[in-house]
Amino acid sequence: MKEIHYSNRRKQLLERMEQGVAIISAAMPAVRSNDTEHPYRQNSDFYYLTGFNESNSLLILIKNHSETKTILYVEAYDEQYALWNGARHGIEKAKERFDVDEVRNVKNFPDEVKELLREHVNLYIDLFDDSEALSEAKLAARMLREARGVKRHIRSFRDITHLIRSQRLIKAPEEIETIRRAVALTADAHHAAMKR
Repeated sequence: MKEIHYSNRRKQLLERMEQGVAIISAAMPAVRSNDTEHPYRQNSDFYYLTGFNESNSLLILIKNHSETKTILYVEAYDEQYALWNGARHGIEKAKERFDVDEVRNVKNFPDEVKELLREHVNLYIDLFDDSEALSEAKLAARMLREARGVKRHIRSFRDITHLIRSQRLIKAPEEIETIRRAVALTADAHHAAMKR
């Protein structure tokens, strides 16, 4: 099966965007009870654009009149966390593995979001996502609007999910192949169950 090129998906999305900044957040872990979590399931839109399956991560797409930029925010590698919860990629491994312009520590996002949004007029987000990162982005946009010396500021919040999901409807040949294999495996399993 052919490798999926997530960078091509991001490039297509950037082509469909007007100038601005898009922030796509990873899914938050779902708590079952107390300190027990359900098995993690990534936000489908985030995974479609990155192939990255870790929580507490952000994908930033920036487009202006002359260039585009892709930034992936991830958690830094933590040996103690890895001991109890399993290893994460961390910043260095994410740089090696994922084809993005920059990889940054997600802890720095609150301090950097204002600079990311500076001089942009459109902010593309999931309008119904109330994650902390998107709340910080909205607050930063408001602060820039009220700040002196900022020539351009965020004037509109755009729905990124519509752009991503309409793009996801059109399947690449490797996606169609994967779907066919999944359907065949499911049919074989049903036939085996019926025989029993």
